[in-house]
Amino acid sequence: MADYDIVDADCHILEPPDIWRNWLPKELQDKAPKLVKDVDGGDAWQFAGFADPDPIGLVSTPGKPFDEFRWTGVTYDDARRGCYDGAERLKDMDIDGVDAEVLFPPQRTVGHFLGDEDDTLVLAGIEAYNNFLWDESRQASTTPWTPCARPRRAASRGS
Repeated sequence: MADYDIVDADCHILEPPDIWRNWLPKELQDKAPKLVKDVDGGDAWQFAGFADPDPIGLVSTPGKPFDEFRWTGVTYDDARRGCYDGAERLKDMDIDGVDAEVLFPPQRTVGHFLGDEDDTLVLAGIEAYNNFLWDESRQASTTPWTPCARPRRAASRGS
C-alpha cells in the first residue's frame, strides 16, 4: 500500500466540455446537459429544470489568485486544465504538495441526472461520469481515480 502524507478529502472537478458527447449513450444525448454561453460570454452548463445556465466560473478557480475569481465570463480556455484533465491535475497536485485526492462529482451534474424520473438516464449519467473519471485517471497515472458514486461497479472495470 502506498504511503500518503497529504490527502485532500474534498476535491471537485470541472466536467470537460466533451464529457457527455463522449460518454453518454447516443440514444440519451438529447437529455444530456448542454454547454452554452453565460450572460458574459463565458461557458456554462444548461441543466434540466433550470431556466438559467450554470457558469463554470467558480468551478475553474484552482490555482488562480483570489482577485481573478469570476462567476461568469469564464471559458474552458480560461480554466486551469487540471480542473478536468488527469495529467494536468497530477501536475497541480505536485505543485500543491498533495499525494492523493478524493474527487466528488459536481453537484450540478449529479443533480441533473438524479433529478430525472427516467431510471435509465439516471444510471447512464452516473456511469458516464464514472467512466470518464476512471479512463481519464488511467491515462494520467497507474492509480485510478475511484468515483464516489457506485465505486464498486467502477472498480470492477479493473486495470
